[in-house]
Amino acid sequence: MNKQINALMLLTSLVFSTTPTIANNLNDLDLNNDFSGLKPLEAVQGYQPPVRVSAGVLKYPKARAVKSQEGIVEFLFMVETDGTTSELVVIDSTHSDFEKSTRSLILESKYEPAIWNGEPKRSMESLRAIFRMNNSQPKASDEFYRPYKRVRREFEKANPEQNKIRKDLDRMHKASFLNMYTLSFLYLEEYQYATTFLGKNEQLYALQQLLMFDDRLDKKEQFLEFEILKSIRMNILQLLIQLGRYGEARNNYYVLQKEIPEAAEPFAEPMAQVQERLDSGEVLVRQLKLKDRGSEYIYLTRNNLEIHNVKGQLEKMNFYCSMGFSSLEFKPESSYQIPDSWGSCNLLLVGEPGTTATLYQNR
Repeated sequence: MNKQINALMLLTSLVFSTTPTIANNLNDLDLNNDFSGLKPLEAVQGYQPPVRVSAGVLKYPKARAVKSQEGIVEFLFMVETDGTTSELVVIDSTHSDFEKSTRSLILESKYEPAIWNGEPKRSMESLRAIFRMNNSQPKASDEFYRPYKRVRREFEKANPEQNKIRKDLDRMHKASFLNMYTLSFLYLEEYQYATTFLGKNEQLYALQQLLMFDDRLDKKEQFLEFEILKSIRMNILQLLIQLGRYGEARNNYYVLQKEIPEAAEPFAEPMAQVQERLDSGEVLVRQLKLKDRGSEYIYLTRNNLEIHNVKGQLEKMNFYCSMGFSSLEFKPESSYQIPDSWGSCNLLLVGEPGTTATLYQNR
């Protein structure tokens, strides 16, 4: 962008004065299998969306329950015209065990299908599953706290050692009693790790995770103050713009305008330039990398696209649209055009983990 937003890194210095509280008793926790943990992420406009009429049981994964670990899964799926579900894909999660439980739940659920012009219509649904423990405490286990303190000490050095910090972060990921509270602290450290050693994509992911976990805490449990939350959301928007993820940037900007107008104000001019690019005939270019689960979920802003410069292996392309779905085998140097009647669409690329490619979107 022609105008750069000043770096908004104040959250780091403000939050690191806070440390997790140690839990004294972790033996009185029960599993929470309440299906009400599912909450819609977004509503599709212009038609009557599907309505859930029955659901399976949200089963707490035994391996996570034994360690009193909580988690979140964000996912989407298609609702067929007969009300059954299909094509479930995980957008993000804290652990693969939670993904398996969510998959079983959705495939056992039944819906009233979406209605378009009076007729049942195949449609996309986005949800978030929350796995929490009853009687969960806003505190950390000693198994989490020890590596946390080592990470903080290492970051305070003039030249912190990346390998040491990575090993302790991995220990924190595996710790017992890993609840929403400690997950927030964990991803604050992951953000510090990304800003010190990695790139903007990793910084963005850590901030999005941090915001997601803190958002799930009760107000009395939240350790991020309003000014910090505002800073996180401004950093997320700034990174989306810098990374060329304009569709996501536009959505985040609209929400920020509504919820925290003063935080959106500095982005007025850069977002005007973003909108100009989206409205123009300019080809939008984005670099892609498949995550460890062998996929990458992409918010599309145009209905015509090509994928080039593939390093690794891409196998399949799933197009998830508000009123349509298609699964295609990936073919190099091919062009793809999505029908306008399918509404807003996103793309799931499937292939070998770590595969990189370049996405071109045009009118």
